[in-house]
Amino acid sequence: MARNLYFLGTAGSGKSTMVYAFQLWMNSQGLDCVTVNLDPGAEALLYSPDLDVRDYVNLEEVMAEQGLGPNGAQVAAADMAAMNAKELADVLETFETNYNLIDTPGQ
Repeated sequence: MARNLYFLGTAGSGKSTMVYAFQLWMNSQGLDCVTVNLDPGAEALLYSPDLDVRDYVNLEEVMAEQGLGPNGAQVAAADMAAMNAKELADVLETFETNYNLIDTPGQ
């Protein structure tokens, strides 16, 4: 069973950059890891997520369909992602790795 490492912090605090750096370090140490992006509002990431919530929830679509601004859409998208939590967990379990690096939203 893989160990989950959650990267928490406020928006813009460097969580995604830390996930990227930690992934590089783990790989340099011969440690296998999977990267997970749980931020539907992430516009650009330094790493390529192995599992990406943006494949399930599109923040721009949420804003347009529900008439919400970025912050309201982030909350609504988080609710939608939570409804897909079982599916996301099932996909995550298909990876054979020792570590899951989980990048969380900062809002």
